[in-house]
Amino acid sequence: MRRLFLILAFALMSSPALADMYQDQYKAVMARYFLANHYAVPIFTNGNIRKGDIIQYPDEGRVVPRKNCLDLGASAFRDVDALDITLANEVSFGVGAGISVQGLAQIEADLDLAISGIARIAIDPASREHTEHEPSTERVSNDKKCDLVRFVIDGRETAYLMVSDIIRGQVKARTQMMAAGGASLEAGLTQKRLQALLGDTPRIGVSVSGGVAMIESRRSPSVRTVAVKSRFVSTYHLARLYHLYQAAGPSDLELRVDEMLRGVEPGVFDRLAADLNDFLQKHELIERDKAQFYNKMRYLETRDVLDEKTLANIPPEHWRALGVIAAAHELSVW
Repeated sequence: MRRLFLILAFALMSSPALADMYQDQYKAVMARYFLANHYAVPIFTNGNIRKGDIIQYPDEGRVVPRKNCLDLGASAFRDVDALDITLANEVSFGVGAGISVQGLAQIEADLDLAISGIARIAIDPASREHTEHEPSTERVSNDKKCDLVRFVIDGRETAYLMVSDIIRGQVKARTQMMAAGGASLEAGLTQKRLQALLGDTPRIGVSVSGGVAMIESRRSPSVRTVAVKSRFVSTYHLARLYHLYQAAGPSDLELRVDEMLRGVEPGVFDRLAADLNDFLQKHELIERDKAQFYNKMRYLETRDVLDEKTLANIPPEHWRALGVIAAAHELSVW
C-alpha cells in the first residue's frame, strides 16, 4: 500500500520539481563524500579543469588555464581504484541518474523484481593527474598577464582557487535487483523488458545473471573532472566549524541530512529543507553564499598550504564535519 502511495504521490509531482530535488540530493552526496574522504570540492559543470588551473568556485569557470601561465612540465593521468559512494536504496537512481522512485516501483511491479543490496554511485574508471612539477611561483611565466597566477599561489589573492590536484572519472549509478523468491531470470527477455521500462538511451545499461539484474546509468557521458583540491586550506576555519558542529549535535544534523537523501513524498522535501535551514541558522553554521562558504574553507584567519604535513595535523573528523555541513547547505540553502 505504501509503495502504491509513493507511485501515485510522485506522479503528482512535476518533472522539473523532481529534477531539482534529485540534483540537490546529488550535489549533497558528492559534497559530503569528496570533502570527508578526499579533502576536495566537487565539480558539476566544468569537466575540463586541470591541475594548475586558476578557477572561480563555485562557478567553476577557468579564470587562467594552466597552459597560459604555468609550466608544470610533463603530465599524465594515472588510474586509481574506482571510488564507491553508498546510497540508500530508494534514492539511488533519482540522485544518480534521474530515474524516479515510481520508475523503480514500476519495475518491481511489472517484472516481479525487488531492489536488493545497497545502491551506489561509482566513479569508474577514476584517475588523478600527475605533473613533473608542483604549482609554485617559480613555475609562473614572467609575462605581466600572469601576475594573477603568482598572486593566487603566494596567497595575496584570495578570491580564486588554485587547483593543486584533480580527480577524474565517469560517474555511474548502480542498483541491483533480484527476482522474487530467488527465482532465475531469463536473461534476454528480462534485459529487453527492463530496457523498455528505463528507456532506450545509451546512458542506461542492463545486465542479467541468474536471479540478479544490474542496472547501470552513466550520469556523465565520458570521463571528466569530478573534484578538485585547493592549494590552500584554513585549519582555523575547519576547527571552528567542527566545534560549532559538535555544539549543534552532530547526530542531529547528520540525521536531518540523511532523511533528505532518502526517497521522500511530495512537499516533504521542501518542509525538511526549511527546517534544516532554521537549524543551520540557529547554530551559526549557515552561509547564504556558496562562494563565501568555500572561500572561508581556504582562508579565514589562517591560510595553510594543503600538503602532507598540514593534512597530518587536521583531524579526520574536521573534514567529516565539513562534508556534512556542506551537504546540509546543498539541501537547504543554495
